[in-house]
Amino acid sequence: MSPEVKDCLINDNSRFIKNSNGVGSQVGFWNKLAYHVIPDSVVGINITGESDLHDNGFEVPMNFDTFEKAYKYFQDVNSDFLSNMRMHFNKTKWKWLRRRRMARAEFYYYLVESETGWISFMDGKTINGIKPSRERVLSYYNKHKGDL
Repeated sequence: MSPEVKDCLINDNSRFIKNSNGVGSQVGFWNKLAYHVIPDSVVGINITGESDLHDNGFEVPMNFDTFEKAYKYFQDVNSDFLSNMRMHFNKTKWKWLRRRRMARAEFYYYLVESETGWISFMDGKTINGIKPSRERVLSYYNKHKGDL
């Protein structure tokens, strides 16, 4: 959990709750539509807690000095999401079930680390106080995906 998310959880709990929406994004038409059919559990284990931390990582902070810092933060938030799910799923007694859950966790990670995840992350963000255009956001992602 980033220091910014931890601060939000401890010092601004109402904002933390407002930012939390369970599994899925509500940015964009197709995401809003899919949000209502994406389950909050992975093969029987609820991941709302992991998702709430991730949601807040996408909401705080709202300004970055550079695209590089924003992208690093984006990747860190997504890595934390995957790590949190893995810790939760490692408690699974049966190996076959643990593998299924881990595969789903990897799939969710792939979704949030994607171009769509980057667009959702950058929604409402500013770089040095200026809101970048969608084209600039996409251009940065396409040039740097996989970096760091």
